[in-house]
Amino acid sequence: MEKASVRQTLNAEYFLNIRKRTEFLCSGLSEEDQMLQADYFVSPPKWHLAHTTWFFEEMILKPTVSEYREYDTQFPLLFNSYYETIGKRIARHQRHLISRPSLEEVNAYRKHVNASVCTVLNSGAEPEVVELIRLGLQHEQQHQELLATDIKYSLFHNPTYPSVTKEIDLVHQKNASNGWMHIPEGVYEIGHKGEGFCFDNELGIHRVFAEPFDISASLVT
Repeated sequence: MEKASVRQTLNAEYFLNIRKRTEFLCSGLSEEDQMLQADYFVSPPKWHLAHTTWFFEEMILKPTVSEYREYDTQFPLLFNSYYETIGKRIARHQRHLISRPSLEEVNAYRKHVNASVCTVLNSGAEPEVVELIRLGLQHEQQHQELLATDIKYSLFHNPTYPSVTKEIDLVHQKNASNGWMHIPEGVYEIGHKGEGFCFDNELGIHRVFAEPFDISASLVT
């Protein structure tokens, strides 16, 4: 994708829609739920909300917007994940100890950074900055997948097996079966094609041999 078209397609509405998706995933949780960290490889939902916001502030707003003022000088330590070249961070397994700032403050942080990024987009940002914002959105969508998994894993450790939402009941609800898809053996080409966004580990188109297999045509519950 050319830089000019990237600039046209990524606007404030698109940015906010992706950011709202993260908040929607947390909307059925209590403030206590948002502090759960059932194991070292899991992060509390509140931390996900703050970390994805820190990414936009640290990687985009602070380096590229001269008049931007950091929301809280303690947040980089609390919400950095593994970017050690940028600054210190707390140990991953201790993220559940961040009882302060409160969830209310984290949500205020998100609104503050959202407003600043929207101002950048609405003011006609340089293509390089727009591409950084796109990278930040891709990063946030990765965390949305992690967040959904982390929420389910942590709630699973509650002996009452609470559900995130009453609209989903995996015990009684079954996905409609569409049968199985057969994938024949053969040499398949994999890797990113085109000029749109991709991560570096998607580059390098190459061929691989796959044994034959069947896969369900429906989502697995």
